[in-house]
Amino acid sequence: KKNKEFSRDGYKFSFKNVYNDLLETEFNEICGKNYGQKDYEIILEEINFIFIKNIPILNKLINDKIKRLITLIDIIYERKKILSLSTSKPLNNIFLKKDNNLSFDRTSSRLNELCSKKYISTNLSQNLNL
Repeated sequence: KKNKEFSRDGYKFSFKNVYNDLLETEFNEICGKNYGQKDYEIILEEINFIFIKNIPILNKLINDKIKRLITLIDIIYERKKILSLSTSKPLNNIFLKKDNNLSFDRTSSRLNELCSKKYISTNLSQNLNL
């Protein structure tokens, strides 16, 4: 376990729970700060496995965090990284559609695929550099 620093254009940020190319982080740590697409891309240049803990019910009170999560999921999906999530509810029940004005359908579909056995088995060896 180590502290890993990332930087872009004079801006530095870090995560404290990095194990080689695995990042273990809290939802509020990775989605609650003002990270953008470029920041997530920089993180995923060096991180192949990301564990996000304590994802809350996603309602309109945290739309800014939801938008960051959507961006992060898109990049994880496009780069074929491995994702693990910890939620208090089943994955299909964390986004309250009736209580939100954001579109989460594509992200929900991607999350289901990212967490599928087929996706993991197909991309695991690539991320392990085997």
